[in-house]
Amino acid sequence: MKILCVKCDAEVANQTGKYENFTGEIDWFGTRGKVKNAAFHLRGTSVRWYDGTWIDGNFLKGIWEKGIWENGTWIDGKWEGGTWKNGDWFGKEWKNGTWQNGTWQRGTWQNGTWNDGYWKNGTWLNGTWKNGTWNTGYWNKGIWENGVWTKGYWFDGIWKNGTWKNGTWEDGTWKGGTWIKGEWEDGVGKPENAKKVPNQKEQMELLLKSHRS
Repeated sequence: MKILCVKCDAEVANQTGKYENFTGEIDWFGTRGKVKNAAFHLRGTSVRWYDGTWIDGNFLKGIWEKGIWENGTWIDGKWEGGTWKNGDWFGKEWKNGTWQNGTWQRGTWQNGTWNDGYWKNGTWLNGTWKNGTWNTGYWNKGIWENGVWTKGYWFDGIWKNGTWKNGTWEDGTWKGGTWIKGEWEDGVGKPENAKKVPNQKEQMELLLKSHRS
């Protein structure tokens, strides 16, 4: 069944099909929420979201192309672009877009701009971090402008300012901020109180040296 719904105020979307300019509620295989001026498709057991405003609720295992997320809980879906204002993120993949605030519980961040919020755990591949608190996880590369790094693994990137509490720094550029403690393997601008540990090349040289002696 195909549904074309224009200005469907106070309706419930719970049948297969494409919905346009829909204002009301979605109730579809675990995805339940209030939406406004939304365009989306209900098919299989998931939602493909094209545009519009998600006001609140749970979004489960769907695909989000663009639009505004005001609040709610995201579970194991794919975010391709748009603006996230607030809420709880429980994976799976963030491709691009703007994160304003909220709690990131787990998942993979590919690219985009993080303005503020709390990062509990996950993998950061690239993008710009403007402010907020990083609890733990894996940072591959990108630009860190400000905020608090609690612990985790930093592989590469540019650190401009903020507070580094603990963790392992493998490589990258440190431009300023407060380093409290942690291990430093390689990079540019090493803080004075960072504990220098051998990087992979140095570890190999030490290993070869120990075998020769």
